[in-house]
Amino acid sequence: VGGLWGDLFYYTQTGGLEIVDTGSVGYTSFGGISGDGTTLSVTFANDNGEDQAGYYNPTEGFVHIAPTADGVPCGPLSNGYSLNFDGTVGTGLQWVENCRARAYKWTKGGDTVNLGSTAADKSSRGTGISGDGTVVVGFDEHPTVGYRRAVIWTDDVVGPQLITGEEEAAECYAANYDGSKICGIWNNAAFYYDADVGPVSLGTLPGDEGNGSVGLDISDDGIIVGQSGQNGFGVPRGFVWTPADGMMSCLDFLTQEGVEVPEGLNVQSVTSISGNGRTLTGTYLNSGYQFETFVVYLEGTVGIEPIDEEVTEDDTPTVNTALLGAHPNPFNPMTNVKFSLDRAQNVSLAIYDISGRLVTELTNQNYSAGEHSVVWQGRDSAGRAMSSGNYSLYMVTDDNVETSKMTLVR
Repeated sequence: VGGLWGDLFYYTQTGGLEIVDTGSVGYTSFGGISGDGTTLSVTFANDNGEDQAGYYNPTEGFVHIAPTADGVPCGPLSNGYSLNFDGTVGTGLQWVENCRARAYKWTKGGDTVNLGSTAADKSSRGTGISGDGTVVVGFDEHPTVGYRRAVIWTDDVVGPQLITGEEEAAECYAANYDGSKICGIWNNAAFYYDADVGPVSLGTLPGDEGNGSVGLDISDDGIIVGQSGQNGFGVPRGFVWTPADGMMSCLDFLTQEGVEVPEGLNVQSVTSISGNGRTLTGTYLNSGYQFETFVVYLEGTVGIEPIDEEVTEDDTPTVNTALLGAHPNPFNPMTNVKFSLDRAQNVSLAIYDISGRLVTELTNQNYSAGEHSVVWQGRDSAGRAMSSGNYSLYMVTDDNVETSKMTLVR
């Protein structure tokens, strides 16, 4: 997971949160992360202090994307929005004459191409790109009225191609790996598109009629995530849409998938989904009515993890190897087991009941130096909910064994 929240950050399931940069390059927006997790799409200042699209990866650092020959400074030069699977192709918008925006496509080691728009005095934007880099999706403004229309750009056709009606307001946000499936917003509701069936409106969650919805991301097999009720005065709700079950709230979807959802969790938006549809990210309201970010893993140790680890700005170990215990404790129904490492090594975390019987092994793998967190859902290795009581947590590392007590209260 990548993002921008005051600082530019990078998050992995095993390594936790890492601050990439605290603003030294003057970045202004975060566009996305490549499918393989190696590269972040970022807009940051060039040598003249102008906003310019670019990317970051640990090998190359921060790299600007050169605008096309017809790009003209107009406040910012360009903005970066999306990357393909391996981070070698990207899209966004650049500014041209009369402060109009144009969708573009860049290729690492190649040129930046202006993808064009329907009318010279109207704007376009490349919001998303397929994993294989062949299809750019976004919007093109109506030539006379000016509202946005859902379009795609492909290598074999010059200019934008409408995928909804010419007189209908719409915008594409994301495409699957080969660009055959697309999501976005159409007539104020989330929509799904493929070439065989055309655009299909997904509607809203019950109770959000009239307040609209938007599809923000799509998996390779067509699972769509987004938010419903985004135009209302209340807090919108995150949704998941599947071809088999239609639209359901994120909480209902997670329950269906066997995830024990923390009581009172208020998912505001599901912002992204992995290509295989098994990892989701989004935002929720905490008890203080502030937005926080989370990631949900539907494979391995199933659960929800808040993205809130304490971090350092480099790889220099600043902590000792220690079992930091479970938080919260007592808990119901899930808790975060936290530990720190002074160097990279293998870690095993296991839960035992008061009779000494092994309940479940939470993890047994290599971790990098720093602080880490693993979620326990209060279930045994067979997925059965454990009863209220006291449990022992054991952490075995290359050099030591540590234990801690925790209490499950149903």
